[in-house]
Amino acid sequence: RAFGRETDLPTIKTFHALAYSWVCRSWKHCGLGQRPSVLTPKSGELALMKQVFERILDNKRLERCVRKLKLEEESSTWDDVLKAFQTRHQELYDELANTAKVE
Repeated sequence: RAFGRETDLPTIKTFHALAYSWVCRSWKHCGLGQRPSVLTPKSGELALMKQVFERILDNKRLERCVRKLKLEEESSTWDDVLKAFQTRHQELYDELANTAKVE
């Protein structure tokens, strides 16, 4: 479509605009959680920085838990941490699980 009309003319766009249109058409197939949106430079930068810092913080928390529980550092996941904690601290795990259910 061009200017609200169907057309057989080729699409002329910058590479970024073309790539964005392709991703918008097939974002689910690409494995994205939601359709992408164009952000203003400042809000886009802040949103990206927030995601990066959250990912770094999550990785640091996982590393710390893995070290404390003396798990295999290279391949341990949050599921491994949870299972190890439950096995080693069953009473505290149950108490925390019950607290989480109440809240």
